[in-house]
Amino acid sequence: MRKKVREGVLVYSVVLVMLLFAAQAQAGGGRLSPLNPEFAGASALSAGASAGAAQIRTPWGDALPAGKRPSPLNLEHLKHPVTAASARTKKDFPAQYDLRTLNRLSPVRDQDPYGSCWAFAAMAAAESPLLPGEVHDFSEWHLGYWAYMTNPDGFPAFTQWTDPDYPFPNERARIYNQGGDDWKAVAVLARGTGPVNEEDLPYDGPLPSTKPSIARRKLLTRALYMPYPAREIWEQGYPHLIADEVKSSIMEYGALSIGMMADFNEDTWNTETHAFYYNGRRGANHAVNAVGWDDGFPKENFATTPPGDGAWIVRNSWGERFGEGGYFYMSYYDTSLDSGIAYILSAPEVSGIIHQHDPLGWVRSMSASEANSETGWMANVFTAGEDQTLRAVSFYAAAFGTKYELFVDDVSSGASSASEALLAAGVAGTLEKPGYHTITLPRPVGVGKGTRFRVRVKLTTPGYEYPLPVELPLEEYSDNATASPGESFYSADGASWTDLTDDFAEANFCIKVFATAGMSSSGGSSGCSSASASPMFFALLAPLLLFRKR
Repeated sequence: MRKKVREGVLVYSVVLVMLLFAAQAQAGGGRLSPLNPEFAGASALSAGASAGAAQIRTPWGDALPAGKRPSPLNLEHLKHPVTAASARTKKDFPAQYDLRTLNRLSPVRDQDPYGSCWAFAAMAAAESPLLPGEVHDFSEWHLGYWAYMTNPDGFPAFTQWTDPDYPFPNERARIYNQGGDDWKAVAVLARGTGPVNEEDLPYDGPLPSTKPSIARRKLLTRALYMPYPAREIWEQGYPHLIADEVKSSIMEYGALSIGMMADFNEDTWNTETHAFYYNGRRGANHAVNAVGWDDGFPKENFATTPPGDGAWIVRNSWGERFGEGGYFYMSYYDTSLDSGIAYILSAPEVSGIIHQHDPLGWVRSMSASEANSETGWMANVFTAGEDQTLRAVSFYAAAFGTKYELFVDDVSSGASSASEALLAAGVAGTLEKPGYHTITLPRPVGVGKGTRFRVRVKLTTPGYEYPLPVELPLEEYSDNATASPGESFYSADGASWTDLTDDFAEANFCIKVFATAGMSSSGGSSGCSSASASPMFFALLAPLLLFRKR
């Protein structure tokens, strides 16, 4: 009987929420952004085959599967100098900078024998900002596995590719030669799947499925996107503005995960100077880390002479026998260098409640109207499974200088307007860099068990007309994404709302809410405040970890 009562209450609550939005309904008209040209330019199977079946030849003659795959997310608008306002001017940067000399890098590691460079680059970038104060060795084995296998917590897997012309020799190769990209790593970490320690799941050791309950050691709170120039910009000369953005990020956050075309041959690789320069039209097939630069690195040090001096200092994942103890120099003028991600994690032993509908993360962006405005509204609805305190909200920003406003409403009573159901109002601010961001609520918001609440976010992305981040099924990338009516809504004006599944089946917005068990005595909040991710919040998260899509 109690089960039937609970089910009846849940159905009733869902109906009330849908009636609330229906009363404000509009005809829709949302539009998805174009796909990344590198992803759209080939069928997903051939894109997968290029990662898994294609081989990268190392300088000493070994072959490794190419492990970096293109993401469908189109951020080409950020790869032009006019869209990137650098945090520093060029004169502020030293001519040389090397994280190795500052003890801000973990030891070089070896991905052999799998095409798992993307996981190694992500973990190295996650470890670097914590140094020198905290030393961590996160498990690439764990990240690579749960990206492509259904998680014990119910999270779906990214699509695995198969090709009869390239049969995998065993299960390990099938999983770890899938290849990947930074946005997959961000999605897995942001939903709370890891990172875990290397000692708990060592590389090429027992499969993670044999140890499903290992506690994560950190929580991803930000993943900041650092664009590298679109190839056509090279015709206009070296774009210092974006290069300075990358330099600024290395100094502030540490190692960045980047991509490159790892075509090591006599035209691209100088074995004496450990210098690499590729000047072709092929995209990145290998993930590495940018860890510094040398403006005066002579152009004559490269096998083929680039237009000018200067090189990035790059960390590889082929062990210390490669290059200069695992590092090498890549010309500023390399045409394959792909944009970088800085990973910022917080709080040891973090655990808590995460409300989310987007376990596969940011797949595409969306406009809230056919007019493709830079401003749009999105909302996600969640249910509190127990008494709890809402403490932070996360989402993605698709432009430099993205402006946001977020609101938390109680909609379990079927209130006829947001003002009648207000819990927290007017948290507002500007995000300097694009990427994944976590915003701490100025005051915690207590909600009781069974409460249905919604988070509304208004986003304005200067110069970009698809402001809303979406998770949805995409063939042979995120086929396993799911959604239900009543979970995600969008609006052009914040007043008239459309259920996202009316326009795009199985689609959800990328909004997460972080909470701790038990209701805080501080109550709700009001007024307008600017907020950002706070380490204090993550230190307060409760011991009980609940990772469910709810």
